[in-house]
Amino acid sequence: MRSTVQLAKQVKRNNISPSLFKVLPEVEEALHIGKAVVALESTILAHGLPYNANIQLAKEISKIVRSKGAIPATIAVKDGICRVGLSEEELEDLAVSGVEKRADKCSTRDLPFAIAREYDSSNLSDVKHHWGGG
Repeated sequence: MRSTVQLAKQVKRNNISPSLFKVLPEVEEALHIGKAVVALESTILAHGLPYNANIQLAKEISKIVRSKGAIPATIAVKDGICRVGLSEEELEDLAVSGVEKRADKCSTRDLPFAIAREYDSSNLSDVKHHWGGG
């Protein structure tokens, strides 16, 4: 399996369009200095729990990751862009999107469609694993 750092280098080397792939600045900085980054699934936010319980759990998990000296990076597709790390606002929006039926579950086979249609998607564990983060 490739590391997240290797993935980031491959993305830059292959000139993957920033319009298709966005890394949260905090995550990018952590990768640059060799700090640990923990990829987190987004399913729990959009589909796993009812609203408020889902965002509270996501915040608690992020807090635990930070307490261990790592940076949390929730993996999702937002507005058709593959995201590695979400802002607080994006986490909140994804948490509400499941209730509002705006987010679909996504695996590697669904990724091109989610990007082309500019969907919001969760359940990217297959994608995370394929890219070497899981």
